[in-house]
Amino acid sequence: MTIEPFKRSDFRYIDAHTHFFPEKLFKAIWSYWDRVYIPFFPTWKNIYEWPASELTAFIENEGTQYYTTLNYAHKPGLAANLNDWTFEFCKTNPNAIPFGTAHPGDDDFLEYAEKALTEYQFRGLKLQLMVTDFFIHDKRLDPLHKMMKDLDKVLIVHAGTAPGIDQQPVPGAKVGVDAFKTYLDKFPDNKVIVAHMGGYEYEKFFKIVEQSPNIYLDTAMVWPPPESELFPEEDAPGRILGDERVLSFMESCSNRILFGSDYPFIPFSYGSQIDELLKLQLSKGAFENIFYNNAKGLFDL
Repeated sequence: MTIEPFKRSDFRYIDAHTHFFPEKLFKAIWSYWDRVYIPFFPTWKNIYEWPASELTAFIENEGTQYYTTLNYAHKPGLAANLNDWTFEFCKTNPNAIPFGTAHPGDDDFLEYAEKALTEYQFRGLKLQLMVTDFFIHDKRLDPLHKMMKDLDKVLIVHAGTAPGIDQQPVPGAKVGVDAFKTYLDKFPDNKVIVAHMGGYEYEKFFKIVEQSPNIYLDTAMVWPPPESELFPEEDAPGRILGDERVLSFMESCSNRILFGSDYPFIPFSYGSQIDELLKLQLSKGAFENIFYNNAKGLFDL
């Protein structure tokens, strides 16, 4: 008997991994991307290099009900202003899920982080360890992680080693599962979403999720459309672990995986990652969890 595949219209969507920055910073990121990333990933030409107002209109028109505001401070002196900008941005974009950021190089990072999480009522914080100069287990962050636990907030973090060349992290990136485990040993009860399914260290992060009830993964950029030729085929989780392990994990742990796109930092159409996920032929309940239910519960929507 032939099983009819699910369609996009069969599900509701919350995107747990989208980025919004002030226009000046967006332009700086686009420029940096062309200089630094294109030489390594020549097909990674972002097609949504638009102002934030156009980006929100587009994603809502695509049928995504809610989306995160992930931005990050790659150096000291940026985070407080970014949090203020995000607060104002969310006033005019009620479907945005507010997340802040922090940098331990700022003398007042605990104060502005607490303001973001309490006064501004942000759902959590984002740390992008691919571009920062600190690891997740940096001792300076310990009071912040404790505050996150006390306030029941969510940390979204790029902790895995992808993307890179020959499955090696970008030089200088403060990432890797060993660093994450060191953090987890200190803060085992904190709620964390590990971006990009923990790639390239998929198996190690899968095992962490299976053993730690407050650790989640998002799917951003893990299943790009093959015609994009964005990453080598051998970088796919099914090639690294085998399709059976990946599909078994996604089905059994579907309550711990969130759909994410990485929009607008993507070189292909927004909905194409949904189409690729649907090809995995998970159960309807698993897809409902991944596309909507998990984010709705975790972000208290």
